Amino acid sequence: MKKQNKLLTILHKWKTVSLIVTAVLLTWFAGVANAQQSGSASSSVVVKNQDIRAKVAGKDSTVIRTQIERFSDDRPMLGVYLDDLDFETAYKMHYDYTHGVLVDGVVSDGAAQRAGIMENDIIMGFDGEKVRHEDHMVRLIQSKNIGDNVQVKYFRDGKVNTVSVILQGRNGEEVSKEEGRHVSAGDGGFTFYATWYEPDHAEISDLLNRSGFSDVLTDNPFGDSATKGLLMRGFQFQFEDDNNWYWGFDFNSAKVDRRSSGDTDRRMEYEFGYWGFMLQKRIPVFNFLILDGGFTAGTGSYDIKLYEVNKDYNWDDLDGDMNTAVNHFVHLKKNYLLAHPNASVIVRFTDWIGLRGNVGYMLGYSYHTRWNAKVVSDNIEVKSSPETKVDGLTYSVGLWFDIF
Repeated sequence: MKKQNKLLTILHKWKTVSLIVTAVLLTWFAGVANAQQSGSASSSVVVKNQDIRAKVAGKDSTVIRTQIERFSDDRPMLGVYLDDLDFETAYKMHYDYTHGVLVDGVVSDGAAQRAGIMENDIIMGFDGEKVRHEDHMVRLIQSKNIGDNVQVKYFRDGKVNTVSVILQGRNGEEVSKEEGRHVSAGDGGFTFYATWYEPDHAEISDLLNRSGFSDVLTDNPFGDSATKGLLMRGFQFQFEDDNNWYWGFDFNSAKVDRRSSGDTDRRMEYEFGYWGFMLQKRIPVFNFLILDGGFTAGTGSYDIKLYEVNKDYNWDDLDGDMNTAVNHFVHLKKNYLLAHPNASVIVRFTDWIGLRGNVGYMLGYSYHTRWNAKVVSDNIEVKSSPETKVDGLTYSVGLWFDIF
């Protein structure tokens, strides 16, 4: 009998302890649920002093007072609910990349919502780094501070956009007063443009004037009659990289044909052209205004062809004409390595078309001091030929298409 009473006492005590532990755990889980429902991107738990009543061994309720201290959480928050991206979802959304996380929801008035990020967007990059999966995204956010202005790259409706977001704290506080703005620097695209190029071509002009061809370099279209130059035509292709950097290729050329009549029939073809690799950094100011700066590095060349024909040909006396005719042809050429630092202003008319104005300065280095004359397949150095630099200002304007 004594053993039974002792066993019952132990069971009653165990039941009491179990009820107390269960009550404490339920309170803790309730606090976690409340913290999650508040839209917080962190895992802090805040539970105020609560009275937990547990019935002990069928007797009157005993009040057990618990207190869980506030855990100070000053980590930054983006204000989004995230989910890893699976193949099926990516296929349905026509998303062709292998990285990124899905936005499963946004916190009302959170940092992401203020910047324009929406549910079902795919976050591709965070502050210049590709986002691989959900845990990686959380680590990237936690590596920043409240008030940091970060660039978030996301995919929506077949287009990639970039937006500035100011990270918030738990209660929505920001160190900076600036609001996040949904301003995109655009995708990749191409530009057709005209360039006014002002090189120092005194030696070339002198040669062509002596050969009977003048005004190869035309007057400045902007009204400065003292400055002459070339009107070039070209196009660019640009492709988007991370953090508003863009790379691509630039092609530009100018060609002038002349023919003089007199005792002899003379013809001239003058051409300057270049192509190169370009790298640009874009800064979106407003939705309709983008600034960019960068450079093009590549190769270019001058080509001058001079022809002279002073004898007509007759079919019946072709062999005699060949013996007496004096015909001349020379192809002058000079090659350069080029660098072209430049800056642009892009004014958008719509999301995909705008006007681009550009100012730059052409710099060149020739690995041959003299000009070469190309005769059949041989290159012959032209004695006493000038060095002929290509350095000069460039002014460009053209249509900009943002379609890649």
